[in-house]
Amino acid sequence: MKKIFRVWCIVTAFLWFISLASKVYPATYYVDPNTGNDGNSGTKASPWKTLAAKINTLLPGDILILRGGIYYERFTIIVSGAASNRITIRSYPGESPIIDGGSECKALRKAPNTLWTMYGTSTSTYVTTNTYPSGIGSAYGYLGPENGGYALNAYDRMVDLMSENQNATMGTATGTYCGPGLYYDTGTDKIYCRLVVSDIADTMNLRYPLSSDPRETSLFIFGDAETVKFGATASYINFEGIEVRYQLNAIEFTEGAHDINIRNCTIIGGRTPLLIRTTVYNILIENCKFIGRVPDWISWTDIKGKRSDQSQIAGNYQGAAAQLDGICHDIEVAYCYFENVFDGVNPIDAAYNVSVHDNTFMGVRDDCMQIGTECHDLTMYNNKIIACSKGFSTNWSGNAADADLGKIYVHHNIIDCTKKKLGGRAKNNDGVGFGDKLDFDTFGDEYAGPGVGNPPVYDGMVWARPFGDHSSEEGTTKCPWKVYNNTILFGRELSNYGAGLEYRFGTTTAGVYQEVYNNIIVQICDYRYMREWQINNTVSESIYDGNCYYNSFPGTRTDYAFRTLNGATSTDTNSLNGFLASGDFNATKSYYAPGWESSGVEGNPGLDSNYRPTTAFGMKGALDLTPKGWPGVDGGIYRGALRPK
Repeated sequence: MKKIFRVWCIVTAFLWFISLASKVYPATYYVDPNTGNDGNSGTKASPWKTLAAKINTLLPGDILILRGGIYYERFTIIVSGAASNRITIRSYPGESPIIDGGSECKALRKAPNTLWTMYGTSTSTYVTTNTYPSGIGSAYGYLGPENGGYALNAYDRMVDLMSENQNATMGTATGTYCGPGLYYDTGTDKIYCRLVVSDIADTMNLRYPLSSDPRETSLFIFGDAETVKFGATASYINFEGIEVRYQLNAIEFTEGAHDINIRNCTIIGGRTPLLIRTTVYNILIENCKFIGRVPDWISWTDIKGKRSDQSQIAGNYQGAAAQLDGICHDIEVAYCYFENVFDGVNPIDAAYNVSVHDNTFMGVRDDCMQIGTECHDLTMYNNKIIACSKGFSTNWSGNAADADLGKIYVHHNIIDCTKKKLGGRAKNNDGVGFGDKLDFDTFGDEYAGPGVGNPPVYDGMVWARPFGDHSSEEGTTKCPWKVYNNTILFGRELSNYGAGLEYRFGTTTAGVYQEVYNNIIVQICDYRYMREWQINNTVSESIYDGNCYYNSFPGTRTDYAFRTLNGATSTDTNSLNGFLASGDFNATKSYYAPGWESSGVEGNPGLDSNYRPTTAFGMKGALDLTPKGWPGVDGGIYRGALRPK
């Protein structure tokens, strides 16, 4: 019996030893673009050289550490970690690795160089002496840091790049040159370049680049592919502390990728630096920096206006820093910084369970967020939106299910849209000054802006509304939001609306209202707070209460404060008290017992330099929203985004 027991012990010990020997333990590997070799073992002392060669050999729990330097490569990640054992790809402490997807055109970054030759003397247009792979698709690029790092226009047509005309036109034969840019000829595989400072840039004192000769100018040029792609099988990965730059999409998540965290990264790309495809889920983008550098001399109509053949002068600037396509879900974008991008974060279709919070949006040229009307369970809070064109806008994409309506929450955001942006390009601008308003009527004379002086001189500089609208099919769309405790500042909106908080859709499900409470709404011009404020419950279901309105215009006001609609009948009032004394106020009691803005006020909230209210108008008297059970409700009765000190 003892002998059998000894044999059993020996066999068990042997099998246990074999299992330990065969078990794979997480490993830490190193890669170094300067001293590494892909034939090395991947240790700290013997690092690999490239990411593409080794990244898809990682196993759950493995850590890949990138030493500082530039990795000129593009690759797709297809490996997967495990829920309890993630793969981590991160920077070495104190070092700054860069993954650069623009290696095909790397030689063009060096100045001086001999890689360009004159092509069109009269327009100072150059062409590369070398050819570039047809896979480049389009030529995107940036000026070097010595020239402000501005994004170059990726022209779609040679006639625009080489045009001697800089005025807006619906015709296409003469073209329109709008500033330094590139054109990639798929027939010759060559890149054409023109760096002449535009007339508008000259009037803005933004005379970049310093030289119009690309042989004397550092140019960071790249194509329309991806730099780092997370494939359909990629999951349970941490990607941290790395700059990823260039290509149309610096980072792309392919359909099916999931459970990936991007932290502490800088992301610089073409139209869409970060792209999340449909069906992607459980993605965290945290503490990342998105740099767009869309030039101030490019107008909104250059990018969005369509000419008679549907072509655009500068349409390739249009895109979001972070694009969320289709039905991606469970996405969080937090503590990020967006600077001079065209759009910020765009869940434009039917995304759900998306949280965008504690971000800073600085100088965004169009929408900080463009949200599909089919989206639901979205929360946007604690964001700081400064010197941006618009804050949060709708994008028509269909309707969410009735059970999901009213689940878009916008709260505790600072939305400052008081800095004008270049809206329009004049059709008769001579480079010295601008003419009358009709000079801007190519895409609509509203893009002339309000003008400066008396009589006004129109310069194309415009304000847009903090809450925008890209919706069609308004009569059948259902998309009520909950908008509460935001601090909103804006000017004379180019389309003659107010803050954009009016519910402009023609329908919703009974009892599911657009609700707007406890916001501070500051108008800086002789202009309105609201227009098309529909009080007829059978036409548009919405409720407004507890908001603070303030017009900081220093002169005598001539415009109305509110325009209410009762069906098709409009009524103008020049103050909140005027509205509260009107029959329209009493009409709202039929479905909201207190009546619209019964707890609202009009007066100076005394915003300090941090947008915090310092007077009673902003510090108290708002509604306690605790019974609503909405996200972020804290029981306070203050107005605006920030609790008073």
